[in-house]
Amino acid sequence: MAKEIYNKNAREKALLEEAYMNVYSETIENIHSPAMQATQAEDAAYKKYEVALHGAHIYDEPTPSPADYGLPPAGSPELEEIANRADPKNHPMAAGYSEGEEGGPINGNEIELTSDPSAQQVQKKAIPLQFRIAEQPETVQTLEGSVEAPAGAYIMTGTKGENWPIPADKFEETYDIIDDQHAAKKPIPVPGKQMQEDFFVTVSWSPDKLNGKPGDWLVQYGPGDYGVVEASIFDETYDLLGEDEEHDDEWQRAENERESARDRAREAEDKGDWDEWNRQENKREEARDRGRHY
Repeated sequence: MAKEIYNKNAREKALLEEAYMNVYSETIENIHSPAMQATQAEDAAYKKYEVALHGAHIYDEPTPSPADYGLPPAGSPELEEIANRADPKNHPMAAGYSEGEEGGPINGNEIELTSDPSAQQVQKKAIPLQFRIAEQPETVQTLEGSVEAPAGAYIMTGTKGENWPIPADKFEETYDIIDDQHAAKKPIPVPGKQMQEDFFVTVSWSPDKLNGKPGDWLVQYGPGDYGVVEASIFDETYDLLGEDEEHDDEWQRAENERESARDRAREAEDKGDWDEWNRQENKREEARDRGRHY
């Protein structure tokens, strides 16, 4: 009977969230030193809540029944009323189940990087990476979360030993095979954005979610096709396109300032204005040093 309320549709989540708050409130009321023991009480209550929501196997404990939470029996009108009354959107626990709402992680799939003014063009470096082909469906533990890979998918190993799967057709489109164990990414510019908040994406070929933290990069490989790249790995394996052009512009600007200062220094010398000559010579030296930086 308890099984009827333990799957994950919205109404049952609302019920379990309210049950959690009931247990938490009762525990807090019965302890003598709330300031010292509130955290322990919350942990104990939340553990029961997690068991009810995800199943007893996560703690190797017996699956609880509604009675464990002081609730009416499963399937009863009273239990139905509680479930309908509880609104998870307004509940303190709602952020964990309503991704993308205020206070929760940002849904990266809703960010169109091709039109985002803060996005930059990035390109993965042609670094040889090891790969293998999955002989049967398997779960791949990536840095950003678990991803189910079908048979025939290419399982990549990155520069820090991290793994991620790529569907066979996508691999063939975006990688150049070096030998039977190594391949390098083709030079394909894509938009990317360094995120300042927690975020997640759903990969285009699987329902699995990848989680990113502040500083990680959100990368859009195509329409509706997103990925997450950890910050240090991005720095090592990606290039920010346009940097060379920016450096050339800065060098040219410094050269123009140097030549302008030189001309003004000559004019000051002709007039015998040695204070002005010193000022312009200093500017010329500063512009020359700045140009050397680029």
